[in-house]
Amino acid sequence: MPSTQVEEESKRTLEERLVKRRTKLKLADLDYKRAIKEAAHSGMITQQEMAKHLGISQPSVSSAIKKAEKVDEKETPFELCQRYSIGELSEEQLVDRLSNWEYVTSSVPDEYDGLLVDQPGTFREVEWAVIGGLIESSVYDTILERIKNKNPIHD
Repeated sequence: MPSTQVEEESKRTLEERLVKRRTKLKLADLDYKRAIKEAAHSGMITQQEMAKHLGISQPSVSSAIKKAEKVDEKETPFELCQRYSIGELSEEQLVDRLSNWEYVTSSVPDEYDGLLVDQPGTFREVEWAVIGGLIESSVYDTILERIKNKNPIHD
């Protein structure tokens, strides 16, 4: 194998590993924020107790709660694709969840210039996942096929 081909494969492997690690980091941060939000809303643990268990100061917990409040508790199709890409979901789990997802179909005008933007939960997120290399086109095709079979179009 010519060294340039070996170098290209090594480069691709490094790039894939970087993307996978970054995705894991983003999901870990999301999971952490959801856990912080859940704990804060539970009423079962004080900020001081949270600080003690996390090894951080109470003001840091307060700041973390404020950031966590902005996080949606609901997963999105894109998030599921991310979880699949790092091995947290099997292909069958992903296909099952996304083929049974209640997709949002409407776009809404944004608050700045009135342009239409997709809301979280649209099928477009699955398309973005294919484009971004999070899922294979064959998985995308399987999801589409299952959705089509659930909701056949009658002529």
